[in-house]
Amino acid sequence: FFFSSRRRHTRCSRDWSSDVCSSDLDGWDPGLGKMRRFSFRPATGTTCSTLTNFPERRLLALLNPVDGPKFGYVEDVTDDGTQNYHGMLLSVQRRRANGLTVQANYTYAHCIGDPGDSQPGIGTSAQYPGRRFFERGNCDGDKRQVVNFSTVYATPRFAGRVLQALASNWQISGIVRFQTGSYFAVVSGADTCLCGAQGNNRADQLVADADVYTADRNPNQYLKPASARAFARPAAAQWGTGHQNYIGPWELNINTALTRKFQVREGQNVEFRAEAFNVPNRLNANNPIATINNPN
Repeated sequence: FFFSSRRRHTRCSRDWSSDVCSSDLDGWDPGLGKMRRFSFRPATGTTCSTLTNFPERRLLALLNPVDGPKFGYVEDVTDDGTQNYHGMLLSVQRRRANGLTVQANYTYAHCIGDPGDSQPGIGTSAQYPGRRFFERGNCDGDKRQVVNFSTVYATPRFAGRVLQALASNWQISGIVRFQTGSYFAVVSGADTCLCGAQGNNRADQLVADADVYTADRNPNQYLKPASARAFARPAAAQWGTGHQNYIGPWELNINTALTRKFQVREGQNVEFRAEAFNVPNRLNANNPIATINNPN
């Protein structure tokens, strides 16, 4: 079946420390009680965005040129974000027959939303301060495809006394889960746009999407190294050309269990249980470090 949901009032943030110049900035004007466009125009013949004029370009400075530059980082936590989730679920079930029960399901889904602010106060995660709609994309933790498979087998009650004592009433179960990776962005690790974006400016992508990964996507080197020139640091006062749709490693989990109940006396029993998690002992890696100035 198909399903969808819409989530409102997710936590976001508005950065009052962001700058204006690389492009005009839409910001909240408390005097007008609404959003308006702020502009900063440098003297003729001078560079617009520099580190030295950053205090003058900040939104607070444009609101109040006297007191605005005195403020450090200021963040307004809001609840005006939204997320949309749409998916398809296919499932199949084989009811118990000859001691065997099987269930399986497959989910294909997509979540799109505004960038969240999970840790208010540590700085904006925005690529384009003041233009959050440019950031709308895959939700954090979005898993496009998920497959679950589970089975339980109960051994029959044998006739012979010895065989019954040793092999009857055991339950063997297994759960298999496969899911595709989540999405992430590759960032420069520096305020390359000179707009106070806390080092989260995206990097320049120099190759096609399929060529940013190593051949085997090994967890030790998932993205191509700096020497392969897949990404580069943008020039000063420039936006990065990368995006937030790079996909992380897929995951596979296989868990099993063996159980049996032994009757001690009427109304009392003892259960034996043995469980094994991650049977193939596979490393399910998180998303790689995606900051190009990080040696790891």
